[in-house]
Amino acid sequence: MGAWEVAVRYSRLDLRAGGLGTYGRNWSASLNWYVTENVRLMISATDFSTDGDTHQSGHTVGLRMQFGW
Repeated sequence: MGAWEVAVRYSRLDLRAGGLGTYGRNWSASLNWYVTENVRLMISATDFSTDGDTHQSGHTVGLRMQFGW
């Protein structure tokens, strides 16, 4: 059956120093399945946004498979 791993992360970035006058935020969640000692399957999703006059937001999803030998 392998091993499962769940990870969640929140981060905030102060963009005022770069002259943008705003903050950026993102939430990330990941699910990893260690199928065997040499095979790992990973899926991750991220939601990001900025505040202020230049409000932007979006979502990403990534899938990966890793082999080790």
